[in-house]
Amino acid sequence: MRVFIALSALALMAGAALPAAAQPASLQSLAGEWAVETSPHSITGCVIHGRATARLAENGRALDISLNVDESCPDGLDWQASESCVGMFKDAHVTVRCTLVSASSPDYRADHFFLTAVTPTAMSGRLIDGGAWNEPVQWRRPTPALVS
Repeated sequence: MRVFIALSALALMAGAALPAAAQPASLQSLAGEWAVETSPHSITGCVIHGRATARLAENGRALDISLNVDESCPDGLDWQASESCVGMFKDAHVTVRCTLVSASSPDYRADHFFLTAVTPTAMSGRLIDGGAWNEPVQWRRPTPALVS
């Protein structure tokens, strides 16, 4: 019996020691800060990158997300946008629908994300804006600053 209890305790401790990336995602585990970056646009070479802050919505069934992004292009053009988004988590996928709050260009469209590879520390999928963008995107937890 003691051997069984000891082995059970070891198994529980080993499970608790799994890295966060190996843990399945839950809506609550997706709250917090995220760094967002697309692959270069297939035609223009532009990249969208920025920060997102996700909070559990009051109803507990979605994420309220504030998103601030910068679109940088090889030709020197640069746009900034602030967006208010709602993230829905279902079947290990996240759909993020955004509304434009402000943008430095009248042509900037609200971003939408379809994230199919989801863990508490990284998400990947596509950014689709209904216009020119349909590109791969990564959401990762920001790297903490090194303190010396």
